[in-house]
Amino acid sequence: MTTSLWIALGVVLVAVATDIATRRIPNLVTLGGLFVGLAVHGASGFVDGGLLGGARGIGYALLGAVACGIVPFLAWKKGEMGGGDVKLFAAIGALVGPVLGFDVEARAFALSLLVLFPYRLIRHRAVGVALRNVRIGVANVFRPRAAREAYVGGPKLPPVILAPAIGVAFVLTLLQSGALR
Repeated sequence: MTTSLWIALGVVLVAVATDIATRRIPNLVTLGGLFVGLAVHGASGFVDGGLLGGARGIGYALLGAVACGIVPFLAWKKGEMGGGDVKLFAAIGALVGPVLGFDVEARAFALSLLVLFPYRLIRHRAVGVALRNVRIGVANVFRPRAAREAYVGGPKLPPVILAPAIGVAFVLTLLQSGALR
């Protein structure tokens, strides 16, 4: 495993632990991971290809940070995701690059949709409300705008602790890519 993958693994593990313990991911972890990703890729690029190689390495890390941070940033702007999770995705992208970083992100969102969302609905007794709203939504597609039924309000669900899903997605991505051999 390369240096940046080891650092990314450490960043993810610390983020998971702090998110579970405090419901916050410290900036030192996320922004530190982002800046270390820029430094590591810049330095390795410089060693391999001089000044232009260093700039290329920094560009690669920036591309990873932006590619992995843009969708979570938009979700954060809508109040659907925490800022620490956004910065964690960006740090992962800077450390492992846009391809592996985006794989981590896709897996984390899939885990959230397939595991966390149903768990929260069951735990907070909101399955009935969710199913009723699905029925209303499907029926509203076939109704004229003036005749559409309003959605039913349900219990306020607490925020999701997403870092553990990101951690599982990170490990699954490393296993699938062969980086943990």
